[in-house]
Amino acid sequence: IAWNGQYFMAVGDGLTSYYSATGNSWTYGGSSPTAGQASAGSVIGRPGFFCAGMISNGANLGGIWRTTDLGANWTHVDAYSGRLYSAAKNETYLILGSGGGGSTVGKYSIDNGLTWTEIVPALIDTAITCNYFGD
Repeated sequence: IAWNGQYFMAVGDGLTSYYSATGNSWTYGGSSPTAGQASAGSVIGRPGFFCAGMISNGANLGGIWRTTDLGANWTHVDAYSGRLYSAAKNETYLILGSGGGGSTVGKYSIDNGLTWTEIVPALIDTAITCNYFGD
């Protein structure tokens, strides 16, 4: 579940999304063409948009997806093949992390999720410090 300053969003298999202004009642936002072929690993938001890290179930639909209309439509913005389990942010960076393993530990964005740059383990201590994890 992520908070973008106005809404909470929960994202599940195939980017099926629900949103809520209070957390007490939820509205179906929509789903993407990935239904049944990818599952959500993490979601992060800022005012006006949410980004979700997806894990492909064999259809090469994994990566990072972005929505500006509470999940009615999703755009594939990065073809990252890792498992994006965790999310963090501060005033400048959005981070979707893999939780270790392999040569990449995640991706970060400084343009509100439009483009993403790989974080490699050698840079993890100096690259980015976030104020808190999750939303």
